[in-house]
Amino acid sequence: MANLKGNKSNILTIEQKINMVNEHFEKGASFKVLSEKYNVSYSMVRKTCLKFNEFGREGLIRDYTIRADSKTGKVPRINSLNPDKVENAKLNKKLKEAEAEIFILKKLHELMKNQKK
Repeated sequence: MANLKGNKSNILTIEQKINMVNEHFEKGASFKVLSEKYNVSYSMVRKTCLKFNEFGREGLIRDYTIRADSKTGKVPRINSLNPDKVENAKLNKKLKEAEAEIFILKKLHELMKNQKK
């Protein structure tokens, strides 16, 4: 389907996105090759593959936003993802951040220990 915004790129259906993701993960096709094949941007291919890798098929369903709340300034999201998977993804992100922080602190501790010698 052609993009209605006037761009020359395409808007892909979920089936096309799944085919694209499968080509990347199973056949090893690069983001550049896929972007040319499906006539979409490199970043769109990359983001689609990352979403699929993190959320599975549910990650390919488009989420839409509505206007920001005038009091808080936050934009509420209408998200079609399973709430359990969203919560799981948030917890995984926190875990990765904590692991990275521990790694950095260990390296800092080693560095300080070596400087004292």
